[in-house]
Amino acid sequence: MAVKSTKIHSSYRRHLNKVNTKFAKAISVQTADAFLNEAKDLIFETLAMNYEVNSHYADHLLDFKVPDIAIDTTFYKEDAVQIKFPEDLYKLTRIYTKCSTNTCSEERLINIHQPTSDRLTEAIRSPFSEPSFEWKETVGKKIKDGFVVYTKGELKCKQIFIDYLKRPRDIAAPSLANRNDCYGLTTGYTDSEGMKVVNDVDYEGDDTFIWRRIAILGSILTQVAQGEQIDWQAQLKSILSVDSFVL
Repeated sequence: MAVKSTKIHSSYRRHLNKVNTKFAKAISVQTADAFLNEAKDLIFETLAMNYEVNSHYADHLLDFKVPDIAIDTTFYKEDAVQIKFPEDLYKLTRIYTKCSTNTCSEERLINIHQPTSDRLTEAIRSPFSEPSFEWKETVGKKIKDGFVVYTKGELKCKQIFIDYLKRPRDIAAPSLANRNDCYGLTTGYTDSEGMKVVNDVDYEGDDTFIWRRIAILGSILTQVAQGEQIDWQAQLKSILSVDSFVL
């Protein structure tokens, strides 16, 4: 399930009203969407950064976890194949492949190690870490928008499998900007890139912990932009703490 963008807007303006009613009245729907999306991105990035070391944070990203996606490989060079990542990928959390060889049609699960760039050449050539069907391991590296897996010209890897965190789409509530006055019906708004926004886009997750904090941080960022002296980074850390409780 998703959380209605209009519901998040309502919570956002309620928190602004607690501080200054003039803020809430002066902020347009378009501007509110911008602050809410900035808050969403900051919260998501913080949770994703600590995904593998903090189970509390990881639990709140379950709606964005995409497991076991098989991607067909294409030629990279004689001793390597490549894949292109999905467009919504934010963070790669696991990668492996299944390969056969020219002499063995049986596919085996092959673990992929990712050495640092300065050790990649050494890892490919070393007998202790080179691509090996027998030892069920190989090496790989990230490239722009994708990943390369080295095969030594022997491994036949038709697909690579990944788990990843997908990037949450931007929230939008243009329905709140609709007007019907003496000038006629006006729907939605025009965004900063000159695009007309007319359809609401809800928050994809249904985790109460996250959407409420998007509203809170959005209101804090709005106050900062209005000249209020607030340490928003400290506030972000506070509202994401395990013990925080927000109405």
